[in-house]
Amino acid sequence: MQTLMAGPLARDLDIGLATKDHLAAELSRLAEGRISTDEAVRLWLSVFSPNLKLWGLLELLSRSYRLAAFSNNPPFVRQSLPTGTSISTVILSREIGSL
Repeated sequence: MQTLMAGPLARDLDIGLATKDHLAAELSRLAEGRISTDEAVRLWLSVFSPNLKLWGLLELLSRSYRLAAFSNNPPFVRQSLPTGTSISTVILSREIGSL
């Protein structure tokens, strides 16, 4: 998985040149079997584990401030945010044309 994350597919997902379908195709090729797009996204997101202590701090901060997050990850990374997160906006580098 580290090789995959360090390779061109990760970069291409981050900058918008690859899609979830590209991810599924590459994982299917590596696994020598069919991996659905939903399963590919689930596998990709499995490397993200939110720091729950940080989320607790964000909850406290959100009482006084509007919070935003910045990421250079593909749009589906939003699915990895804990439910009910206090972050009002998630800005992705590919959406603003910055790497």
